[in-house]
Amino acid sequence: MKKQYIIPIFVPHLGCPNDCIFCNQKSISGQKSNMTKEKAKEIIENYLESIDSENVRIEIAFFGGSFTAIDVEKQEELLEVASHFVQSGQVESVRISTRPDAIDKETLKRLKKYKVKTIELGVQSSNNYILNRINRGHTFEDVKKAAKLIRWNGFTLGVQMMVGLPESTREDEINTAKELIKLRPKMVRIYPVLVIKNTKLEKELQDEKYKALTVVQAVEVCKEIVKLFHDKKIDIIRIGLQPTEEISAPGTEKSEVVAGPYHPAFRQLVESAMWYDVIVGKIKKLNVKVKEVQVTVNPKDANNVIGHKKYNVKSLKDTYDVDLVLKQDEKMKQGKSKIEITNKYKKITNTSKKCINGKGDKMKNYNNKEIKKIIIEILGTIFGAFIMAVRGIFIFIAKSIIFWRDSWNCNNIVLFFKNTYGNGNHCNKYTFIYIFNIQGREDVFCKVNNRNISTFNIYRYFRQY
Repeated sequence: MKKQYIIPIFVPHLGCPNDCIFCNQKSISGQKSNMTKEKAKEIIENYLESIDSENVRIEIAFFGGSFTAIDVEKQEELLEVASHFVQSGQVESVRISTRPDAIDKETLKRLKKYKVKTIELGVQSSNNYILNRINRGHTFEDVKKAAKLIRWNGFTLGVQMMVGLPESTREDEINTAKELIKLRPKMVRIYPVLVIKNTKLEKELQDEKYKALTVVQAVEVCKEIVKLFHDKKIDIIRIGLQPTEEISAPGTEKSEVVAGPYHPAFRQLVESAMWYDVIVGKIKKLNVKVKEVQVTVNPKDANNVIGHKKYNVKSLKDTYDVDLVLKQDEKMKQGKSKIEITNKYKKITNTSKKCINGKGDKMKNYNNKEIKKIIIEILGTIFGAFIMAVRGIFIFIAKSIIFWRDSWNCNNIVLFFKNTYGNGNHCNKYTFIYIFNIQGREDVFCKVNNRNISTFNIYRYFRQY
């Protein structure tokens, strides 16, 4: 299989009718001046000198700006330089990136003349509200029309989308991915939003009208989007901006990044997170306590399985107490894996759950349901004992209040619960008693017409003196 090389030529802001709020192409590309045909030729020649021409595919790519919205004369000037290297056999093809509303039949005819093979559309979102919010100047309907024209005219279609745009939600970004799939592109680029210096988005960040995603948030969204494209076999050629001196961690020297989910190995973070989910999913399906898992993958996937700085290995150990063993096999298809449980903790079987009987010479086996039943019975016994203890305390308190008949002084109001009366001059048994307004009269209790009070009934006894 041939290795692919892309020779990038940046035309920052050329052809852009307006500035998107997140965009500063000169900062992103690191190129402060406009592109000329002489400079383009020099860049191509320098790259060709450093590339081993054996078994490679080389492509010239015009990035940045909106190539097909540039003045036609300028387009042809740059395309003529690129097509010369295609015709000489040093380069295989040319690709350009542009706006969806800058594609028509006449433009596509011109691009085909100069050996352009691939056209990438900067879509960013399928939500028209968000497109308007970021000042894109086109709608998603323009995207669909352009994509159809590109495919019908025999070009390879690529699309670009962004994650973390102002007011964009996770659902918006998932829907954008699904809508892009319907356009049937061959490739896609996914860019988490970085806040770049001297952009409108930087001003919104300062005014607290925008909050950038964290690296973790961006990874969580991107891994879902990547899975959608993988399932449809759409090639993901980039996740995250290419790290440069200008595109580097916020606060570092020469960095143009103010905030956002920047990471020099952002793609690896996403793909490692996906592998981690696959491994954990396999473990959770097994009804055993896994001690060690072996993952067999293609050598090209090895780093992603282990994770950035061995994150997956450490996380599996810390979270699930599982050791990860990696096995590499060149016969394994890239992106595929074989996951085996190579060691597990000793399982407690039914035969080991035994209880010694009263004589101590026989054993009885219990299954899980029987054990649960025994536990419930034990807990029920404990709870019953607790209730009886509480009842005993109340009875003790009630009886301690009661004195002999001639000692009682009360003001005629007594509330009885579940009382049993005898026929003598004093009460035999009290379960619960409330006595109000103790004053100077006696003989309030007992001898309530020698009647027995029925269980759980409440009686109020009034006696006037």
